[in-house]
Amino acid sequence: MKARAIIGSMYGDEGKGLATDYFAAQEKSLNVRFNGGSQAFHTVETPEGQRHVFSHVGSGAFNYAPTYLSKYFVTNPTYFKKEYKDFEELKLIPKIYIDAESPVTTYLDMLTNQLIELYRRTSGTHHGSVGAGFGETLERMESTDLRLTVGQLIKMQDNEILEFLEEIKNTYFLDRLKVLIGAENEDLIKELLWNYLNVNFDELSTFDDFFVEDCKYMRNKITVVTDLLTLISENRSWSQIIFEGSQGLLLDPEYGTFPHVTRSSTGLKNVLKLCDQLLIKELAVTYVTRCYTTRHGAGPLPFEIGTETRDKTNGPSVFQELLRCAPYDHNKFVDNTHKDLNNAVPWMSNLCRITVENMITCYDHLFDVVPIIRNNEIVYIKKLHFFDNYITPNFSYYSDGPTRNNVHCIKES
Repeated sequence: MKARAIIGSMYGDEGKGLATDYFAAQEKSLNVRFNGGSQAFHTVETPEGQRHVFSHVGSGAFNYAPTYLSKYFVTNPTYFKKEYKDFEELKLIPKIYIDAESPVTTYLDMLTNQLIELYRRTSGTHHGSVGAGFGETLERMESTDLRLTVGQLIKMQDNEILEFLEEIKNTYFLDRLKVLIGAENEDLIKELLWNYLNVNFDELSTFDDFFVEDCKYMRNKITVVTDLLTLISENRSWSQIIFEGSQGLLLDPEYGTFPHVTRSSTGLKNVLKLCDQLLIKELAVTYVTRCYTTRHGAGPLPFEIGTETRDKTNGPSVFQELLRCAPYDHNKFVDNTHKDLNNAVPWMSNLCRITVENMITCYDHLFDVVPIIRNNEIVYIKKLHFFDNYITPNFSYYSDGPTRNNVHCIKES
């Protein structure tokens, strides 16, 4: 079976949703999410005018591609329910498989994430999180026995879920916040919860019932998988697998600037582990970038020149400001992608041959004169010069609009 990986080459928001939708339209696909979680926001707009910002559901869903959330994806029942209901309103019911080992986010992980991010903002030390609880879920899973996976969740009765939440509240939640904030007593944490989130610690049980309902809803909409290879073997109609990444290489802990990184492998590592498991022999890798660099949230952005106000997905929120912009830096794009390919060598199987077919998006966003980074400084070139000297020689695909019909193939490997 053919396989393709869609990987963001910068700080996210490069156009991975568009790329996934484009390739899913070519042939019947299984859309595999190989990292991240509900903090991903991948926008797809169809030629017919439908638009959705994808989080749990894979971005190939408008082409009826089923979604598989791998064990490297963190599942959030609350976000899942909201997104699935959005699809029900669109009269499009997505098929979603979830690996039994996928970690589960609770509302307590989200509250922890949100409080510490807002608290840090007062001193200008915020990380750029969206408050979805992704990193806190993994912290709880890795540092305590309070583990919860999708496979465990679907077997739990309501009272067992409530008991699990109570154990987190009694043995972990306040202690974790004390460590993050540097507080010595629980009363201060409870005061901060109220001041920043309008949450009364003594009334957290009101959230418990909502979370249980979210879990029950999700349980009825998914198929839990313990063996991906068997799933694929039993579904011969899929002719390709699309591995859809979230965020970008410069948010990977191995490439980005700490602490403004995600707790996730955004490059090829997880993809190649899954390819080895599935005995995949050929993998096309599509590194995606815009015609300019963006960053949503805190963290360094060299040569920052302004904000992007046309982006409908990445508007300002309580956790993140407007989408920040910088000129396109081709050397940085090459450096990022080459590093990822080189670092992936230990995970490569001798059976898997890799080809690279890059995509650059948002050509329609450029003005007649385009700023770029050359020799570590900003220079200005004509838009046509940018196309002839940067896009044509280095990319297999480019887009000049928001839909799959605006993606053009320049050359194939």
